[in-house]
Amino acid sequence: SNKLQRGINAIKEIKSEVLYFSNAKLVDDKLNYLGRFVYRRKIHCDFYSLVISGGVLGCTVMFNRNIADRMYEAGVPDKITMHDCYAALVCSIFDGEIIYDNEATLDYRQHSNNVVGSQSGKVGALKDRIRKIFKPAYVSIAEQASSVLKIFENELSDEKKQWLMKVSEYRNSFANALKLAFSRK
Repeated sequence: SNKLQRGINAIKEIKSEVLYFSNAKLVDDKLNYLGRFVYRRKIHCDFYSLVISGGVLGCTVMFNRNIADRMYEAGVPDKITMHDCYAALVCSIFDGEIIYDNEATLDYRQHSNNVVGSQSGKVGALKDRIRKIFKPAYVSIAEQASSVLKIFENELSDEKKQWLMKVSEYRNSFANALKLAFSRK
């Protein structure tokens, strides 16, 4: 695979914050192609979508020194879902560029013990949804939003602060959950 060179070529000329990630082919534990890719539709990489869903495949992520420096200076938030999501959030906080490459640059091995992964087929997708509802992630998006707000409060625009507050408070009441669910962002 030319994953490294593709990523380097994509970010090398950009002087501001930039993060690259790509698609991947799903394969089973014997490396047989499962007939689909990790990303099947348009990826939303804006700040508001990243706060809610993360959305970047960590094993394909590359970012420049600007993001590394921003992460080092800020420190690690108390609560964060995944380090790759945190890097993408940092990039978006500072209005950096997030580059998605639809080409599959690696095989993503899918097995029953994956921490994160994609289920294939309708039954697998349904199982995944049910699991997420009844066994939520160790760190919720509300906790992550609160942690990010705390460490980047002085760097965030008012609009981004308001979004993080909305997400961090969505579990406090049914009304807050509905506001977030029906938000236009």
